[in-house]
Amino acid sequence: MTSAWTLPLIRIELDNLPLGCDFALAADDGARLFGTNDAASRLVSVFAASHGCRVVFKSNELVFQKRLQSVEAVPAGEAGAVECFPPLCAPPEYASDDYPAASCH
Repeated sequence: MTSAWTLPLIRIELDNLPLGCDFALAADDGARLFGTNDAASRLVSVFAASHGCRVVFKSNELVFQKRLQSVEAVPAGEAGAVECFPPLCAPPEYASDDYPAASCH
């Protein structure tokens, strides 16, 4: 099954993502949207930064984190890759079964 996520929908999700919230994108969707070549991780990082986020690369997903501090990419397993912030948000109004809501940590 092909995911319904497109770059325009992800842009909306990230632009409306409140501080302290995360948006997870399945790794398969990330590969479909951004590619899998050597430049793909940089492309994802620049895309995330342009929306005030940083991205954490996990084996099964890309986690976009809306943070006040640095928006540089942090590879999974490195210091700072998993941060906890108090919940600061509610799911976006446009969440549905097809487009899951952001999660707060």
